[in-house]
Amino acid sequence: MFRYNLKIADIKIVLNTVSKINIPDRLGGFLCADFDKEDCVINVRTVKELPGMSEKGCQYGPDYYDYTMGNLKIFHSESVGGQPFSVTEFFEKKIVDILVKEEYLQYFDGIFGIFNRIAFEYLLLKYSGLMLHSSFVKYNGMGIVFAGPSGVGKSTQADLWKDNLGAKIINGDRSVLRKSENNWNVYGSLFSGTSGICLNDNAPLKAIVILKQSENNKIEKLSPAKAMLHIYPEISVNRADENIATKTAELCMKLISDIPVYRLECRPDKDAVYMLKKELNL
Repeated sequence: MFRYNLKIADIKIVLNTVSKINIPDRLGGFLCADFDKEDCVINVRTVKELPGMSEKGCQYGPDYYDYTMGNLKIFHSESVGGQPFSVTEFFEKKIVDILVKEEYLQYFDGIFGIFNRIAFEYLLLKYSGLMLHSSFVKYNGMGIVFAGPSGVGKSTQADLWKDNLGAKIINGDRSVLRKSENNWNVYGSLFSGTSGICLNDNAPLKAIVILKQSENNKIEKLSPAKAMLHIYPEISVNRADENIATKTAELCMKLISDIPVYRLECRPDKDAVYMLKKELNL
């Protein structure tokens, strides 16, 4: 067995695999030395036959979510209704087993193949965490996330904060927001999208900014109800699974009650940067 120690969103993860996996250089910052006590163990094992599935689950894309015997099992296939090639099972003691048919092991020879198939957003829920489709910049020790659908200008605004204010871009596509005892923190994740930016860094969360392209710069602080309408669609979650969707929505409501959410209608220019900076009192 090969062991990898990872720290993602301050969650200490032991990853055990039957063969060596590929970890790109840009993700090396998520590797760490041995720790005294891990938070989670992920085991990737090969099997000749997979366990059966019940008829009580739900389909989400090509995956089938099954709560048989109280543990979530995710059956992975290449198409809807196709023959499963692996099963991911979550246990209460925060152990995740990935059982893979031997002939499909190449699907799990890299870190993305593993984390794309373990429903990482479900694991985050166990640690009061959400994964938000957003760009994350760190400025004056605080975290600001720009959220919204693809193409709205998240990377552009992050670049403008970097170029005009010297902000540090931590992640370009998927930020992790975690509730601690006293506040919310934002973290970089493994997932960077086309930006390629995914640093293992974090900061206290100052604000969430929903972007909208406009010919004029305008900023508005949103009510919790309006904020929920904009933020929840950008959170990674299996909405077909009522249990997961409900827990995610509850945590999202807690987030927007604790953290200010703004809608920034803006041009891609420095005036939008300084207007937001003033509003956030940074």
